[in-house]
Amino acid sequence: MQPLPITFYAYCEYEGEAKELERALYDFVNAKREQGVAVRAAKIAEALRKYKDNFFVTNFLK
Repeated sequence: MQPLPITFYAYCEYEGEAKELERALYDFVNAKREQGVAVRAAKIAEALRKYKDNFFVTNFLK
């Protein structure tokens, strides 16, 4: 397993939002790494697919 950079587009009101998202993802993965958990890209992708239609997630993202 190796860390690889990922680039994608997200809708943002301003450029700082993109940096906030990048930082939040980095902090999440890093915090889990410090707990001994490797957050794999495949698992993040699976969670997104699994919870994409979740009522609470959808309402939160509105």
